[in-house]
Amino acid sequence: MLSSLNSQQKQAAKIINGPVMIVAGPGSGKTRVLVSRIVYLISQGINPKNILAVTFTNKAAQEMKERVEKLLRQDLKEIVSDKMNVNGTHLPMIGTFHSICLRILRREAKNIGMTSSFIIYDSKDSLTLIKKILKENDISEDYIKSNRAIGTISRLKNELTNPEEYHENANGFYQEKIAEVFLKYQEELAKLNALDFDDLIGQTVELFQQHPDILNKYQNLFQYILVDEWQDTNHAQYALIKLLAGEK
Repeated sequence: MLSSLNSQQKQAAKIINGPVMIVAGPGSGKTRVLVSRIVYLISQGINPKNILAVTFTNKAAQEMKERVEKLLRQDLKEIVSDKMNVNGTHLPMIGTFHSICLRILRREAKNIGMTSSFIIYDSKDSLTLIKKILKENDISEDYIKSNRAIGTISRLKNELTNPEEYHENANGFYQEKIAEVFLKYQEELAKLNALDFDDLIGQTVELFQQHPDILNKYQNLFQYILVDEWQDTNHAQYALIKLLAGEK
């Protein structure tokens, strides 16, 4: 499982406990090290369900799953039957920040005041809702562009700033209006039992902050956390991983 790695990569892949950061240029094998480390952890008796691997795109997550499963079948045939069945049910949890948060929120929906069947608004849905809010509140697109409003709201959510906080610190009439639109947007989403894409991470962070017992449950579940392309994380993503990692 480590034969394709150089000495430094092998060293990183074989560290079991404590934080590890791999710094290298594009195409230098960082993801290969991460995949090898997942398989190495399992070879050392770590239960796959206690491993969480996070990446940024669905394509990257799928490729990582396939590479992990291939290595497990090639190099760990003697333990695969015990810890992973043929359809990968007992593979580690591997996914994007958003897909992993979605799974958590589906399970814990009642704790964020929603039902588990909540819907996800994509960018088109969000833009349509913003336009509706602007029209209903007689706010001209000449004054607040719907695209700009949704971009600002997305940025604020990635900074973990809620409408009330933004309104409190608003500088001038324009920002106050954006804050009002932001608040109405969130109210409308709640009425619709809906979250937008940015809410998936922000709501999970808020869930963990407000419910230490739930956070503790997931900290105990995900004892080994691996993040691909860590340098690209935004504030909300960083906060999520920091909460899950705890004092590990």
